[in-house]
Amino acid sequence: GKDGVDCVSWPWNGGNHSIEVLETIAPVEIERYEMREDSEGAGRTRGGMGVIKDYRMLTGPVDMQLGADRFKYPAFGLEGGGSSIPEAIVLRSDGHETPLASKGQHTLSEGDVISVRMPGGGGLGRATERDPSLVRRDVRLGYVSRERARTAYGVELTADGAAVDRDATSRLRGSVGSTRP
Repeated sequence: GKDGVDCVSWPWNGGNHSIEVLETIAPVEIERYEMREDSEGAGRTRGGMGVIKDYRMLTGPVDMQLGADRFKYPAFGLEGGGSSIPEAIVLRSDGHETPLASKGQHTLSEGDVISVRMPGGGGLGRATERDPSLVRRDVRLGYVSRERARTAYGVELTADGAAVDRDATSRLRGSVGSTRP
């Protein structure tokens, strides 16, 4: 009866350490740590939100081994709920971004950034059964974009985003299909 737990790093073998502790014990700087918008599986109760954490290497060379999952097959929904967005890991080096495969070894240089983009959890129940006021709250908090509220949940907000447009939502919910496969 509740939404999934947000910002959990369970799909990979890397703890969700505090930034201060991590920067104290490893030669890295965390450049970004935020919730990953639209990463949830849509549903009557939505899946938990994934996170994005960017690690800048303060020394090099650094050997990194990846053994991640959920790149091809995101967390699936149940009882009509949608799947989450897949995980992604991106290397930013010398002004270029390179998506990395889920498994492999890489040598990183000082200044390289590894961006870990975690998936969310799968949704439970049909997204069009979600209370529109909860969808509005999710948009206001930055969990779900207005576009995703419209296309996945069938919820249209007023122009200022302060309220649910009940008439437009009723029309949308009559025509919105499934969310992510």
